[in-house]
Amino acid sequence: MKKLAIIGAGGMAAYHINGFRAGGAEVVAIADVNAEAAAKTAAQHGIGKSFGDVAEMFAAMPELDGVSIIVPNKFHAPLALQAMQAGKHVFLEKPLMGAMLYAEEIPSTGGNTLFANMYDAYDSLTDELKTRVTGLQAVHVFDYETQVKSGRFDRSSAPHATHPAIRTHPETGRKALYVNRLMTEELVGLPRAENDDLLQRLYRHAEDSTHVYEHIWQVNDLVMWDNRCTQHARTDFPTGERRLLRRVGIEGDRPV
Repeated sequence: MKKLAIIGAGGMAAYHINGFRAGGAEVVAIADVNAEAAAKTAAQHGIGKSFGDVAEMFAAMPELDGVSIIVPNKFHAPLALQAMQAGKHVFLEKPLMGAMLYAEEIPSTGGNTLFANMYDAYDSLTDELKTRVTGLQAVHVFDYETQVKSGRFDRSSAPHATHPAIRTHPETGRKALYVNRLMTEELVGLPRAENDDLLQRLYRHAEDSTHVYEHIWQVNDLVMWDNRCTQHARTDFPTGERRLLRRVGIEGDRPV
């Protein structure tokens, strides 16, 4: 039986726990930057170990076969998903280059996946925005317990890394916008007001419906995408219904 851990606490953690147990896996630990929330979720579901630090969990439990990382329904590139065999900060330096999802169970409605094309987002930027953003570095920060981001994260405890705001795809040579609402919180070197205004403009542009494809899942669908030029998000679905998608991540390299 595979031994798995859940990164993230609360209601969505329960959904992941039940799904893995139904599939025959054993959930042996919960980790969350809110240690009390991790302990509460673990106690509610009969899980023996909880951690307030992801790196601590990996160090204490080398026998883990895998993890499930809870990501809320906002557009994001998975800067925080390359977790196994890595420490708290190191895995963010090399985001996953791609991923695959296979649908085993889907809800009666919703739970669709939105894919935003960041090639198109970059190409359709105004000349003024391209000039302002070109050459800037963006700081990406991720807090595993966050469902709705309302302020800046504490970087002393939250994993973070710095990558180009405009990245060049290593195979196609095309440029793609590489900031997202959930994880990006600073353009290095800009005053706070200018930083916040510019990021909000970029977020709105990246999420414009003209760049977005919505995948409506059917059982046995297999979808593969390239994280180096896309962002993705999940739509809501009814509470109490299951949505079980198996995920495979593909190791990446450092964005340039």
